[in-house]
Amino acid sequence: ANVVGAFQKMEYKAGEDIIVEGDPIAEYFYILDAGEATAIKKIEGAEKEVFSYQAGGSFGELALLHGEPRAATVRAKSECKIWALDRDTFRRIMMSAGKQSMDSRVKFLNKSKLFDELQQYEKFRIAESMTLRHYEKGDEILKEGDAGNEFYIVETGVCHAYKRSLKF
Repeated sequence: ANVVGAFQKMEYKAGEDIIVEGDPIAEYFYILDAGEATAIKKIEGAEKEVFSYQAGGSFGELALLHGEPRAATVRAKSECKIWALDRDTFRRIMMSAGKQSMDSRVKFLNKSKLFDELQQYEKFRIAESMTLRHYEKGDEILKEGDAGNEFYIVETGVCHAYKRSLKF
């Protein structure tokens, strides 16, 4: 079956909830085609915006992958056109396209104290953006003075950091 044909087009008006935090039944994975939406969590009884989505953004995968209740509410900030993929099709795709890899990245992040303060859905978002890179002994990964636009986590192996000393 054609994956593109499995998507359903949905539309939401500004202020409408697309998914609701705590909902135990997750039916769809969503890709925002047009508009803007925001992820909202209830923290100490008050709603707090925790993430913003633009066209091309996607959400809803955490509950589908792990069978957990929805981790946050996603609300349309403007009129939104969304493509939705049903749970069963999404799971089949994920099973064949590297779910194990994603799970292993999330487990890796769960082991690091650096990420202890993050919610599970935030760790999942980080895991989504992670790319595995391989370096050989002696390779320069980055050098002093480079722009700091990437974050590195050593999964296996050893790295050495050197700092130039200043001479007066």
